[in-house]
Amino acid sequence: MARFLDMLQSDRQEEAAALSRGDLLAGMIVDGTPFEEWQHYRREQLHRQAMNLLGQLAERYLQQQLFDKAQWHARRQLELEPWSEPAHWQLMRALWLAGERGAALAQFQVCRQVLAAELGVEPRVDTLWLAQQIREDIYSHDPASRPATKPTLQYNLPAPLTSIVGREAELRQVQELLAHDDRRLLTITGLGGIGKTRLALAAAHAQLNAGWHEVHFIALSPVAVVTSSETLAHNMIQALEKVKPNLHPQGQAASVTLSHLWHNRRVLLVLDNCEVILSGAEWLADLLMAAPGLKILAVSRHRLNLQAEWAIPLNPLSLIPEANAALPLSPKRSYSYKSAPGPPQFQVTGHNLPGSTKSASFSTVSPWGWSWRRPVFVSTPPARSPAN
Repeated sequence: MARFLDMLQSDRQEEAAALSRGDLLAGMIVDGTPFEEWQHYRREQLHRQAMNLLGQLAERYLQQQLFDKAQWHARRQLELEPWSEPAHWQLMRALWLAGERGAALAQFQVCRQVLAAELGVEPRVDTLWLAQQIREDIYSHDPASRPATKPTLQYNLPAPLTSIVGREAELRQVQELLAHDDRRLLTITGLGGIGKTRLALAAAHAQLNAGWHEVHFIALSPVAVVTSSETLAHNMIQALEKVKPNLHPQGQAASVTLSHLWHNRRVLLVLDNCEVILSGAEWLADLLMAAPGLKILAVSRHRLNLQAEWAIPLNPLSLIPEANAALPLSPKRSYSYKSAPGPPQFQVTGHNLPGSTKSASFSTVSPWGWSWRRPVFVSTPPARSPAN
């Protein structure tokens, strides 16, 4: 294990790939829950690192037209995870490009049988498309011109009604965390109406060209508490059925459906109103384990208190200039953006700030609600002197 990690860190990918054999401490039984939990977590982490490494190498060799090496790395993935559809896809393509059309079609049948037996699902659209191309062998006279298919992005993000203002630093922070493979559960926390959902949607929209298979927004009902993992999974499926009709097979648990649906997909899920989850949030951790390509961007008034959760606390944008000193939003912009004009020629200055903020200081600028909340001034501008 130590050699494998050292080689990964030193960019000796081929040597690390050769060491990826079997599970960590396979067959070892030790009484004690803490050790078992550590072993399970560490085993899954190493397994995922090995799969990612082998997949990257197979893709690299496909691009370099080194088809024998691509086949070897794809087969190694299937030894570790026989139901890995991306590995089947890579092996089919490597065989086809090497001139082994019959073997490529046979591999497609193996893929279909394994997915049906292990997961109860059919191959994805891109795998079916590749199989059709192999059958027709359209590009057989020029293997180098055979295209690599890209998955069709599925998403259901609502269009933003306003631009995001004053949250540029927080948006960069979310994007940086999403770029890390080991940051898979992010929770934006803060008071209601502070702009959490708007920030999450901005981050999700920025990810649409980042190579995801799916990017989804699911808003849990703010008036219906969630008291079990199955209720949570059922609510999520209901929200997804608009873009995925007939998603939930009759008689199958909703939690199982989602685990199977995303087990080999790169999915970004924005889950809003998570404060209504009173019980069952731990299932989200199980879902992340079952779907290694899934990342969850949760929006909640408080943390979910799950393992490996990364909290992003969101603070109010104050209208007081001193409080906004470190923010990219100026006081003038705070008062003028989508709000009705104040008294003619009136500006907040150091002279009138104490009186102006008697009523304005309780109000915060919410990027989510610019159109429905504005500062209200109860004081009047300082009296003009006769000279002015």
